[in-house]
Amino acid sequence: MNRCGPEYVMSYFYGKYEALLSWIDPSSERQIGWISSYLSKKGRTDFLEGYSVLGGSGTELVQALRKHLGDEDFRGLILSMRGAWYQKKYRESNGRQVSFQLPEKVASELDQIARERGCSKTQALRQVISDAAKGRQRVKRQSREKINRLENHLKKLRSKKVEAESVRDRVISVLLGRLSDDIKSGCLEEVTGSDGDGGAANERFEVLLGKRVSELERLVPEVQQIRPQGKTIRDFFDDYL
Repeated sequence: MNRCGPEYVMSYFYGKYEALLSWIDPSSERQIGWISSYLSKKGRTDFLEGYSVLGGSGTELVQALRKHLGDEDFRGLILSMRGAWYQKKYRESNGRQVSFQLPEKVASELDQIARERGCSKTQALRQVISDAAKGRQRVKRQSREKINRLENHLKKLRSKKVEAESVRDRVISVLLGRLSDDIKSGCLEEVTGSDGDGGAANERFEVLLGKRVSELERLVPEVQQIRPQGKTIRDFFDDYL
């Protein structure tokens, strides 16, 4: 092989920097997709030349990347990409790392909790947060159960209210019916006992009955308010007024 030819140069770089790609698992579709996305976000899709994003295999991706091992910028990007991948894996397995400052009093209380539980401050903080989260979930669950009980109780009260109103309306209707019969009978007795022809008697009956009905409406105007869908007092005298 010509040591000055391009094939020799490429073979040299392949062997020298091949380890830069050893962290890539061609069989991992998730990792291959992440690498493709990473390079796209960095604006270096030129390094994907020869690889089909919509159907290429992991092996094809590695082969496409190997072609650029002689590029110093590419090698630097590969190192950064490898670090980003390991950091991603670490966060997935160990949780997201956070950093914050605690007031002196709170820090002392955390130390005390850690000593009482016989664990590190980090473990104690995890337990405190976990306990608080569980407590919040428990309170939410209890609140939801309480709301459900109140809603069920309210439904029962509404059902009883509707039933009571139905009974009330039936009682009022019966009483008004009986009262209307008594009023009509009383008016008829008054008219019958007076002198005059039949036509005049009917007229006096209607006038007297109308007067009695008006008096009754003034005495109990709330009847229609408490049963707006029921018969009015005057409805019981439709045949005469």
